[in-house]
Amino acid sequence: MKRKALALILILVLLISVVAGTWFVNLAKADPIPAPVNPVPVISVLSPEYNKTYAVNSVSLTFIVNLSSWGSYPFTLSPIEYYIDGKKQGQFAGNYSSDPFSVTLTGLSDGVHSVEVNVTTTGLHYNIIRYFQGYPVFNLVNDSIISSSGPIYFTIDTFSLQLARTLIIAASVASIAIIGVGLLVYFKKRKR
Repeated sequence: MKRKALALILILVLLISVVAGTWFVNLAKADPIPAPVNPVPVISVLSPEYNKTYAVNSVSLTFIVNLSSWGSYPFTLSPIEYYIDGKKQGQFAGNYSSDPFSVTLTGLSDGVHSVEVNVTTTGLHYNIIRYFQGYPVFNLVNDSIISSSGPIYFTIDTFSLQLARTLIIAASVASIAIIGVGLLVYFKKRKR
């Protein structure tokens, strides 16, 4: 009877250890940390268009800031800066809006220009600090993420527009002069 009881106890202990071991392994494999996300801004520049030529010295800079999923964790969106030809020209208030941001870029000289938009978000997110037995170990940090639209190149060419206008005016004046001279010659010959 003692052997039977001992065997039952060993089987029961073995069964409990297998179940408990499986439970702890599943806990270790589960994602135990619902990570807050400091959103990564994605910037879509609508205007000026890439590699487009404009015949005016003023161009509208219009862009949208899309944020990745960020849950209910607080973050700040500041600053939103824009650069022309690599030099900071201004910034927008850091309030998130799904509406496009827009400003008119004035006084642009003829030639190739670049415009770039940078957006910074600051907030909490989990950072992987190391791996333990193949699984990441996280650390909660308050950090900033800077995103850039990358340079958008466009050309200002008011000279061609002015040249085209001048040629049209010159052609119109020449046409009127030729028609006028032709009419004078016609009427002079008809009078005789």
